[in-house]
Amino acid sequence: MVYIIRLAVLKPFWDDLLVRASFLNCSSVSSVVQLPPSRLHIMISPELREALLKLPAQLAPKGVTANFENPSNLYELMRNILIGGVVTATFLVAIKLYTQIWIIRKVHMEDYFFVLAWVSLVIRVR
Repeated sequence: MVYIIRLAVLKPFWDDLLVRASFLNCSSVSSVVQLPPSRLHIMISPELREALLKLPAQLAPKGVTANFENPSNLYELMRNILIGGVVTATFLVAIKLYTQIWIIRKVHMEDYFFVLAWVSLVIRVR
């Protein structure tokens, strides 16, 4: 069985495919047929297809070492920003409730929904 891969016509891709095929000691790129001008049809064997799928899609830029075991991310920054937002929201809810209960001495239905929204925020963040 022969798989057909459709790709945009890009000379660097074709050169890269030939380099990878020669690197894998495979000469099973059987034919290249350019039917529509915007597509490139490459017929390859299943062995070459599996070998190409095991290779990385692109090499890391010069000076950068790929780290797939422990990649860098922004988790710590996002968690700290989220905690800061919850602390700020808690402070503002406390000020609003203090104002409504002790200064204005009148609680409206929107205040109950305000507290309900704050509780749902705290539960979701935990």
